[in-house]
Amino acid sequence: MEGTNPLKNLYLADPETAKSVEEKIKNKIALTKEQALIFTDEVIWALSEDRAFGSALVEGYISLFKNANPDKIHTYKKLVRKAGETGPTLGRIMAEHLVSVLLHGDETLLGSFLGAVYSMRKKGTYTLAEPLEAVTILLDKGEIKACSVYLEILESLFAKNLTYGECRHFAHLLPKAVLSFPPLKRTWQAEQLYRIILEDYQLADPFLEGMEKGLSFLLQDALKEFVSIGLEKIRKEKQSGIKYLSLDSRSGVDTLMSLQTAVPLSGVRLQLTRYVRAKTGTLFSICPLSQMPKNMRQEVLNEHGGKPFVFSCVKFIYLPDEISLFGSFDENRDLYKCLVRLEAGYHEFNSYEFDFERALHYSGCLKDGYAPERGREPQKDCSDLEKFFELFAVKDLAADLFNIFEQGRLRVISMEKYPGLVRISYPLLFREAGRIWKDENPEPLLFLLYMRIALGKDPGAPFSADVETIRLADSIYGLFEKTMEEKRSIEKCA
Repeated sequence: MEGTNPLKNLYLADPETAKSVEEKIKNKIALTKEQALIFTDEVIWALSEDRAFGSALVEGYISLFKNANPDKIHTYKKLVRKAGETGPTLGRIMAEHLVSVLLHGDETLLGSFLGAVYSMRKKGTYTLAEPLEAVTILLDKGEIKACSVYLEILESLFAKNLTYGECRHFAHLLPKAVLSFPPLKRTWQAEQLYRIILEDYQLADPFLEGMEKGLSFLLQDALKEFVSIGLEKIRKEKQSGIKYLSLDSRSGVDTLMSLQTAVPLSGVRLQLTRYVRAKTGTLFSICPLSQMPKNMRQEVLNEHGGKPFVFSCVKFIYLPDEISLFGSFDENRDLYKCLVRLEAGYHEFNSYEFDFERALHYSGCLKDGYAPERGREPQKDCSDLEKFFELFAVKDLAADLFNIFEQGRLRVISMEKYPGLVRISYPLLFREAGRIWKDENPEPLLFLLYMRIALGKDPGAPFSADVETIRLADSIYGLFEKTMEEKRSIEKCA
């Protein structure tokens, strides 16, 4: 279509939409002649049926033109056209939600999507909106497997002989339930919901009630075992089985307690809050990581990966929503306590009151306020700690060393003031250090310093390193011990 505007026909039919489209694709998408023809013809037709349908189709095609191959664009055209000929509402719904299926899925997922849509359509178009919105959300998050299980649930459930009221109920309940499952657990929690529905769709409500009461804290195999026991009970006596699934019976609660190893923060929050208040004299709010401000959360999560950790700022201490690192409930509960005990030490022993000028006074050649290696003044618009690290040629190494020395300072003080805390909590840290040494190949000198100074543990076997590294670690450890005898301030660690 050289020399002519590829959207000419759309301008003639609907100038407002054409102008909006041109702004969206300008300098981003170069439409071929065939793409422009398909786009304008289909959008003009959809607009003539319903304006909302036409707008949804515009967005759908633009997304596909950016990211999809011609075969998927052709599939989109065929399926949306077929749906739109049935009715503009169905056409709009397909135009909106088919996009993510084509962008993120394969032929198998497309088949599952169409099967679910067919099942729901037989009950009425009113059943489609909320369930398919959840499909788009899951796929846009990259949760392909969870979405596949969810689509199987939809197809199976709506193929059953449901009343109008039941259809409306499940069209609202199922997407809400599946989206409420934690991302890391979503696939296998949805699989157990699917098992329940295959047995009897009327069990879905009591099962989801049980999930809210505590079943959600079971790990994969434990939840599968709980459901298997529940299904056996239901086959023998339905009402007894329903009470079991919903945790309305003693047997259900007892089985949950015997199978549960994960510990939710909600179950220990009050105890942890009281501990921190008693230790620091300050009322901190103990919050789950999911409530951390978004601009902080992703950076912190990326740094720590999937391992449990603690993070604090101002008046908040953030902890994992639940901990399931170990194989027993008691060990995971103790890890919560360990993390909070250690974090409270930073506040109790003034780690956050670091004074840049005092640190310079202690720091010999740095006391003039600049780094000879870098030849420039430190930044002004940052914390005192960040300002201090800026003085060094390799500031990340300086920060790592500082953290080792500061954790060592807290250990030394805690050994005198709270020997029980060290005796109870530090073995957990030593166990994790062993895993890191085995699995993550850390830098030997820093790791040996962490073991000796931060944990107060002579590494020994299997934490072996070359003779020179061990000698240097011993020398630095000796300097640390001597310094802590003189003055135990955070600035001395710097």
